[in-house]
Amino acid sequence: MWSVLATADDAGVRTAVDDIITEHELAGADTAARLPAADDIPRDVPVGVCSLNAEAACRRALAAHELADAVAVVAGRDTTPAMKPDPRALEWVTTELGVAPADTLFVGDSASDETTAERAGADFQWV
Repeated sequence: MWSVLATADDAGVRTAVDDIITEHELAGADTAARLPAADDIPRDVPVGVCSLNAEAACRRALAAHELADAVAVVAGRDTTPAMKPDPRALEWVTTELGVAPADTLFVGDSASDETTAERAGADFQWV
């Protein structure tokens, strides 16, 4: 799907395509299943989200699962100029949290997440 955004960008219609994707993400956020690992989010260290979903969809899902207060920073594909696996997305989150990438554990569910962590110099854990 992310190649569609790149193609849309080249064709000058990225905003329209991104808006359609975001609408679907927002609808999905309302019905997304809560991962069991959500109960393990630490409350004594800074926590952020770095996602390929739109920031609004991330925030909606966090609110739906009563996790918004547990997350200090949320970055979606529309928050930073770079999308995963470009490390700048995760680096932006760590900067906002005031934490060095080397002191970060990035938890993810895709090979792209693992690559992002590796490129940023962060540790990685599969969820």
